[in-house]
Amino acid sequence: MIRDNQYRDAQREQQTKEILEALWTRVDEMSSVEKEHLKYFINHNNKPLLDRNISYPYEHLLNSDWVHKTQYTGNKLISRKVNIINDNGQTEAKEFTYSVKYQYILKEPIYKILKYSWERYGRISHFD
Repeated sequence: MIRDNQYRDAQREQQTKEILEALWTRVDEMSSVEKEHLKYFINHNNKPLLDRNISYPYEHLLNSDWVHKTQYTGNKLISRKVNIINDNGQTEAKEFTYSVKYQYILKEPIYKILKYSWERYGRISHFD
């Protein structure tokens, strides 16, 4: 019985390592903005991420099968600072305000494994 338990524990550990390896590889391929979104979900207990009406490419996190997406019905606005190059070639920060169009959360299994990875290993990819 002890050997059976040890075998099952070893199998679970191996499966977890394989899942984490696949997860880290996928996260490695993400942009820095997508990684920041993932960290937002982890740090805010999968609280909805509010975003404006942007058409993301198919492979982008917020347009992937990792998230649930729905239209936002509230009246909250988002302010974002963006660096703009002016006519003189100088970079200046400008703040823009947008209406929220969508809200996103991670699907529960993705959230749980990301949270586990962050708490256990302090990272969500090979390079963090």
